Amino acid sequence: MVNSLDTLAAFWQQQSELYGDAALLGIPRGTASFTEQPNVLPVVTPELARETAPEAEQPVVAAKSRKKTLADVAAEAGACTACGLSRARTKVVFGNGSEKPRILFVGEAPDKDDDASGLPFTGQVGALFDRMLTRMGFARGEVYITFPVKCKPPANRQPAADELSACHSFLQQQISLLQPRYIFCLGRVAAASVLNTSADIDTLRSSEHQYKGIRVFVTHNPAALLHNQGLFWAVFEDMKRFRAVYDREIGDKPPMPDAAKPGKNG
Repeated sequence: MVNSLDTLAAFWQQQSELYGDAALLGIPRGTASFTEQPNVLPVVTPELARETAPEAEQPVVAAKSRKKTLADVAAEAGACTACGLSRARTKVVFGNGSEKPRILFVGEAPDKDDDASGLPFTGQVGALFDRMLTRMGFARGEVYITFPVKCKPPANRQPAADELSACHSFLQQQISLLQPRYIFCLGRVAAASVLNTSADIDTLRSSEHQYKGIRVFVTHNPAALLHNQGLFWAVFEDMKRFRAVYDREIGDKPPMPDAAKPGKNG
């Protein structure tokens, strides 16, 4: 970069050559010395203009705050001790899957297998969830899976109100950052956390819902099917209802295979 003193010296020399000593003596514009060449403007280099401009005219670059990412929220959840579940956890189960999913699946709570792996829906319940997902025509890599609480409740019980409240902001931030087109709630606890409702599971399953403009569907928790296989048909109907909407709006999946109602053929 040209030395500032050299630049200023060149400027003064130019002014002296154009206007004589009056330019150096600061004679005001309007005198004979400055009107002799009215069409000639002094040449000011960009460097000199920046150095001599008033402070108010200098460009101001506002510092932009970095947007929070899913990894940031996961780190916050990993360090959270806001409720008693944190004291007994092995791993925080934040969530897993595509960060640009069309579908966000929300389960009820991590179980012992999820707590050991740090991933949602593993073990026996995970195998059943994978079968549901495959039947709907999706793979884990194209959806996102999470829970309203990120730590395992003892004895696989449902999370308590204070535990759900402590983790609620993490779920809200996940939805906001992921921006899914659909949310599929698996169980009453998941639906209550997303929709802020106390309605029972059958009432929730019977209709479609909205969360901040996102379409929300509800079915039973996969873990419930392990204890009551009679729920399979209800879950299958819920999956078909979702696929009908998905096929109408997006339609990039092969037809969902049908299933015989349990007991129909002996």
